[in-house]
Amino acid sequence: MPDLPNLTSRTVFVIGGASGLGAAVAKLAAKAGAFVVVFDIAAPETGKHHYVDLRNPSSVEHVVGQTDTKFDLLVNSAGLPAGAEPADILNVNYLGQIQLAEALLANANHEARVFSIASIAGREWRSNREIVTRLQTLRGPSETTAFCRTHGVDGKAAYRLSKAALIHWTRQMTNAYQDNRISFVSVSPGPVNTELFRKATQASPQATASLLAAAPRVAEPDEIADAILGLCRPEFGWLNGINIPLDGGADARFDAQGITMDILLNTQSEAQL
Repeated sequence: MPDLPNLTSRTVFVIGGASGLGAAVAKLAAKAGAFVVVFDIAAPETGKHHYVDLRNPSSVEHVVGQTDTKFDLLVNSAGLPAGAEPADILNVNYLGQIQLAEALLANANHEARVFSIASIAGREWRSNREIVTRLQTLRGPSETTAFCRTHGVDGKAAYRLSKAALIHWTRQMTNAYQDNRISFVSVSPGPVNTELFRKATQASPQATASLLAAAPRVAEPDEIADAILGLCRPEFGWLNGINIPLDGGADARFDAQGITMDILLNTQSEAQL
């Protein structure tokens, strides 16, 4: 059992908490004493369930209207793999998730924290600000579909773009809350033993092989969840506005070896990572 922080009398919201890393966070938060609320299309094993389909803006609006609980920690963990439809990836991993997260900020207690689970796949966010900014302007599934068609966004590009956007959003929101009443942090795991990673392996085998070569092993979901909850301790209260790699050193090795994970548009080539 990890040395969990004391979350008794605290409320934790987990968007996408029915499976994968979100489920691991929900489970560990409950063990630490938190009241857990899960926003997901599927029913979770842990926590109170609020149904929401992040592909549908009306569903997001409805669940916000049904939520009057205040939170101390919100975790953005919803995600579809690179093998899903590109528009669905962007809507679930970023657009719908952020629509919900921003609406729920009205329910934040003082000094609440927001953690977004990004990915090493979003590591090139700084060099892709222009396309990330275009993504952030989209409103509704039809615009997302048109965006993917116009820019040649396939599943792999959509996944990387969604994760890059989460990192960029974290920094934007830190600037928006300059009094630190709410703090924002993103974490970027490498390979993790989840169904999403297994599906990503099938969708992008060459990219996954290079990632596995840079990481010492595949992490377990509880390792990532424990790190997230550990960073919620009071002594880390000044942590804000950054992206933290949780990848066993893979990101550093990519830098040392000059490897990039570019967001490739108008192509479905596996020639690059």
